[in-house]
Amino acid sequence: MYAQTCKEKAEIMQEQALERAVLKELYYSLGGNDWIRNDNWLSENPVEEWYGVTRDCNNGKLRLQLEANSLKGILPSSIFRLKTLVALDLSNNIIMGEIPEAIGECVSLERFCLVNNQLTGRIPEELTRLKNLRYVVLTNNHLEGPLPSDWSGMKKLCVLGVGFNQINGNIPESLGNAEALMELMLHSNLFEGNIPVSLGKLKELRYLSLSNNRLTGKFPGVLFTLPELIYLSVNNNHLSGTLSSEIGKAKRLEEINFNENRLRGKIPKGFWELDHLRHISLERNKLSGVLPTSIGNLKSLMMLELRDNRFSGKLPKEIGKLKHLRLLSISYNKFSGNLPNEIGNLINLNHLSVRANRFYGNLPKMLGQLTQLSCADFSMNRFNGEIPEEIGHWKDIQFLHFGDNSFHGCIPTVIGNLVKLKVLGFEDNHLDGCLPIGLGKLQKLIYLNVANNRFSGTVSDSLFCLPALRELRIERNLLELTLEQKKLQRKNDEYLLLPQKTRKKKN
Repeated sequence: MYAQTCKEKAEIMQEQALERAVLKELYYSLGGNDWIRNDNWLSENPVEEWYGVTRDCNNGKLRLQLEANSLKGILPSSIFRLKTLVALDLSNNIIMGEIPEAIGECVSLERFCLVNNQLTGRIPEELTRLKNLRYVVLTNNHLEGPLPSDWSGMKKLCVLGVGFNQINGNIPESLGNAEALMELMLHSNLFEGNIPVSLGKLKELRYLSLSNNRLTGKFPGVLFTLPELIYLSVNNNHLSGTLSSEIGKAKRLEEINFNENRLRGKIPKGFWELDHLRHISLERNKLSGVLPTSIGNLKSLMMLELRDNRFSGKLPKEIGKLKHLRLLSISYNKFSGNLPNEIGNLINLNHLSVRANRFYGNLPKMLGQLTQLSCADFSMNRFNGEIPEEIGHWKDIQFLHFGDNSFHGCIPTVIGNLVKLKVLGFEDNHLDGCLPIGLGKLQKLIYLNVANNRFSGTVSDSLFCLPALRELRIERNLLELTLEQKKLQRKNDEYLLLPQKTRKKKN
């Protein structure tokens, strides 16, 4: 018994000597003298007293965490000779070169994190030999080549993140055998081919990000049946086909992003029953059909992005039930009819865009209740009637566009109260009367377009003195410029572009 104890002590002393030697090499390889913190490094103190090094007193395992500490250089392969190392986190530094193949020797490693460095080359196949790995995140480097091919043995892996690299090839089928995966983040790479159906075996998966790649084919419906799935992002790929009816089974789904693909057809009915949804992003596809009244079931919804599709029909009044909605973007579709009065119930709405549809009729006065708006775009529709005075309640509005409709009457004088406005458009309508003097109060206004209306009278000098104004379009009206104003302007085709010298100088 005594001899065995002596042997164990000798082994521990030998391992500790190796730790000290390896950590010293790491220090010199990664410019330790220039680190932000290097307390006790190279001293005779136990290595667990060196800054960023900790030891578990129960099992003697080491954790090395030196994130954001100005490490610079090539990671020495010797660090992976440490059988006691369970965590290596060197994120947010300037570590270069390739990940050493020797990583396969670090049998105790559970956490490997080098986010925001300058790593190059491939992720070595040897990494997938580490059966204890739980957390691998190498986001935002310069890694390239395909992923390791065989992930079948990584039964403990919970998080894999390699986003923002140049990794290419297909997504390995074997990832479906890493059955403990909870987060899979492969976004912003060069992956191609189909999304593996095998990912449907990842019953613990909560977070799946495959966006900004070159993936093709149909999105596997089986992924919608994953019982824990909360976040799904596949935007900016080349996915085609229709959305599977299985989408109605994603009961825990909170965020879905299919923007910028080639999806077509109608959204399955079950989708509108997913009452945990907070963000829906389906922009720039070829989706069609009408929005059902069941959209009112999405009581948690905060963002609805349907821009640039082929949706049609009326906007259902039940949309007014989405009390938490902050962004509603349905531009460039074929929606028609009146805007429902109930849209005024969306009191938390910050962004409203219905541009380029077929809406008609008067704007509801209840829009005045949307006091949180910072952006509202009603342009390129068939709206008529007068612009409601109630827009004067939009005290935080910065972007406001009514252009290319059939509005008539005057611009409401309350426009001068919207002092945060930066962009304002009334062009291509049937508006008349004088330009309100209040426009001259909009000190943050950068762009103003009132072209192609029936405005008359003179233009206030205050417009030409607005400190931020860069472009003023007033052509095709009955407006008159004074001689002084003509001196201030520089003609550019049909519109007035205000030169830098006309801006007021700050005292």
